[in-house]
Order: sequence, then C-alpha cells, then structure tokens
Amino acid sequence: MPFKKFEEGTWTLAGLAIALGSSVTALERIGLLEPLSKVTSLLIKVADMSQKNDGNKDLLNSFALGAYISLPLCMKACLRLQIPREEFDSLIADIQDYMISVKSTGSSAFPEYKMAACIGSGNVFSILLSLRTYKLQRSSIFSVIESLKSLAVCNNDELLSLGGFVGLANVLGAGTALLIPEPKYRIDDSESLGNMNGAVESINICAPLLYETSCKEYVQTLLQYIVSTAIKGFDRTKPNAWLTLALIRRTFMKGIDMKDIYLIPGASKL
Repeated sequence: MPFKKFEEGTWTLAGLAIALGSSVTALERIGLLEPLSKVTSLLIKVADMSQKNDGNKDLLNSFALGAYISLPLCMKACLRLQIPREEFDSLIADIQDYMISVKSTGSSAFPEYKMAACIGSGNVFSILLSLRTYKLQRSSIFSVIESLKSLAVCNNDELLSLGGFVGLANVLGAGTALLIPEPKYRIDDSESLGNMNGAVESINICAPLLYETSCKEYVQTLLQYIVSTAIKGFDRTKPNAWLTLALIRRTFMKGIDMKDIYLIPGASKL
C-alpha cells in the first residue's frame, strides 16, 4: 500500500534509516569496518535512487528522508577511519544536480523529504569540510548554496523554505539535525583553523567555509542576504531566516564578527 504524507509508515521507514545511521558509532568503536562501510553505501544508494525516482517513490522517499539525516555521521566515520569511499564524489554530484532540479521545478511533492534533503545536504558538505581530509570543488559548494538560497525564499512551501534556510546554516557548520552534535567553534580559536588555502582562491576547498580566507567575501555576502531576508523578506519566510541566524551564532558562540552585516539597515536587531 502506498504511503501518504504524515502517515505512520513514512516515519517508520525514516526511523529505520536513522537507526542504521546511528549504528555506525558502535561499529566504529568496536572496529567493524566492513558493516560500517556497507551501511554507508546503502544509505548513499537510497539517496541516489530517490533523487532519480527509481522504483516506489513513496517507499524510497520515506527511507531517504532518514538517510539524509544519518548520512553525515556515516561519512564522518568513514573518513575518520580512512575507509575509501568513491561514492562520496558521486553523492556530491547528485546533491548538486538534485538541488538544481528542485529549485527549477518548484514541485511541492514530498515536502518532508525535500526539507530533509536540504538540511542533510548542508551537513554533508559541512562534515566533509570540517575534517579537512576531503577536498570539495568550490563550484559544487557554491552551486548548492545558491540552490538553497532560492529554496529558502520559497513563499508557497513552508517546509521547503525551512529546509533551505537550515541547509544554509548547516553548510556554514551549524550542524542542525546531526545525530551526534559537532563541538562548538570559535572563529578566533587558532587551534581550530588548521591548514587553509589562505587568501589564494583555488578550485578546491578543504576547510570550513567560515575559516576559509578565500571564501570570506562570499560568506559575508551570504550572511548579509540572510539578514536582509529576515528583515525585508516574505512574512512566511522571515522566521526561518531569523532561525538560521540564531543557529549560526549559537554554533560559533561569540566568535562570529558580524560588524560587516550591521551595515544593512535594520540589522542592528541582531
């Protein structure tokens, strides 16, 4: 029987995917690398199939909803244990294509899944960057961010708007909906800066966006956009924009210097 929105079956399958993802913590601790790798591959496969709408869409989207929430934790475990995962490259490409597709079509079908995809995608990028062991193409990151920006201001779909805004916060490291929260950061913490590209703009990025000097101008523009939307945007999307700013500030505590953002009229409300 096909699942319908908000029915118990949808969240049962999503919960199953989340439970599988949660198991990687135990698998990592006891050194069972093969099962950990298989769980990660399964979740990536489900996410890929759901984007391509193969098979039973209700079934796949329900399972993929949980997969997007749990995938960042699985990917982090694989990278930390140096388990080679060639699927990561294809997953990044699939996320980029899917976000462009959702932005272009504006379809309201399966809004819960699309919200989870936005939120989870932000965490996928953030996790990969935070470990500083996986190089992401600058163009891929910026493409997903631009798609999330468009979805965030979607005035006719509140769940999609929420997913877009929280996805933006997660790309910057907020870690919302991570099964295991990331540690808090301080921008002025020299130990957390690691090796960055400096001011030289390269094709790849291998550090959190808020720490990457070559991305400073882009990130400032993004933050200004969120502030502007919170002040001047649609009434239905303003709360989501304010939530995003709160998530970013909470995550990075007192480290964020938002003085440049205050140049926007009304931004002093922050």
